[in-house]
Amino acid sequence: MGVICNGRAQEVALMEIPSLPCIHTEEGKALLKFPGSHDRYDSLYSLLDTLRLQKKGRVNILHVGGSHVQAGYFSHRMRSNLCSLGDSTYADRGLLFPFQAIHTNAPTSYTIASEGEWEGEKCLARENFLPLGLSGASATTKDTLASLSIKLPSLDRWTAKSLRVLGEGSEGVTPYLLCAGDTLSPEEQDSLGYLFALPEGDSICTMRFLGLGQEERYFSLRGILPISDREGITYTESGINGASLPC
Repeated sequence: MGVICNGRAQEVALMEIPSLPCIHTEEGKALLKFPGSHDRYDSLYSLLDTLRLQKKGRVNILHVGGSHVQAGYFSHRMRSNLCSLGDSTYADRGLLFPFQAIHTNAPTSYTIASEGEWEGEKCLARENFLPLGLSGASATTKDTLASLSIKLPSLDRWTAKSLRVLGEGSEGVTPYLLCAGDTLSPEEQDSLGYLFALPEGDSICTMRFLGLGQEERYFSLRGILPISDREGITYTESGINGASLPC
């Protein structure tokens, strides 16, 4: 029987390793072998040590996959484990997407409830009507009653000061937010989308859209990015059910 001890000045977690022919626990040590140089691996650990010891720096991690990533189980465990290293290690939650609006499963670590009619596109198709972006999906509406109610996750950890709405609308269509009784218009607009400043300490807001209702007008959302000014680790997942890598 082998045992892995995982922790640096943290609570030690023990896990029994099953008997496998590829694991030689009798040697009493484990080795990671790198083809070529392990300079980048060392650089990552140097950044993590700087975060823990000096509370400085930022590390951005992107996890790309399929349905197991879209559901958020593995990525949420990784994010929670990284946060357990200390308060100085978490920066932003990472990209959010309203999967429920396009009738597919979503992570349970945040909530985006939708109203109105939405149509979804995913990167599974060889051709798409609109750009999909990092999330690999888009949620598009033409409904004047369409809205998204966003509950930002774990406010005690990820305190967002602004919200970037990644997407685009047809001419005359603009998103706005209802937060803490205030109506918020975007402070900036660029090729990526719209940037909103959030009221301090508010974790729930509703996104609606101006200009819908006329023929062919739409808004297409590619993701929602809560942003803080914290240094630390941002762990973003991007996964789509049925994703594959054909030859």
